[in-house]
Amino acid sequence: MTKTLTIILLFIATSFYGQTFLGGLRLQAYEKSKDPKGNLLLVNEPVTFTLNDSTKYNLTTDDEGYADIKDLKPGSYSVSVGRKDCQTTTVRDIKIGEGKTAYVTFNLTCLSYINSLTKKERKKLGYK
Repeated sequence: MTKTLTIILLFIATSFYGQTFLGGLRLQAYEKSKDPKGNLLLVNEPVTFTLNDSTKYNLTTDDEGYADIKDLKPGSYSVSVGRKDCQTTTVRDIKIGEGKTAYVTFNLTCLSYINSLTKKERKKLGYK
């Protein structure tokens, strides 16, 4: 009985040795707005996230404006977010630890925002 228990415990202990626990990203996107209430949270909206300029995720934000990318290996990532009629925005060097979730918020500049600016405001921001 003692040998069997020892073997079982040894097997369980070695099966977890060297295992990497995956992490994830919890992303939230806003659309810039001149509204006095602030930027517009993108709720239940389609958004495209790209990891390290290669892997694309076409996701829909939830009721709180979040979209999740799970099962990512620990490391450093760059994330770009794009949406129809919006400029692509990128955040670089996001660190994800083992079993951890990194939270990132994006503020998108969209055509509706640019069109709401005065000529003077556009010029100041570098738009023609």
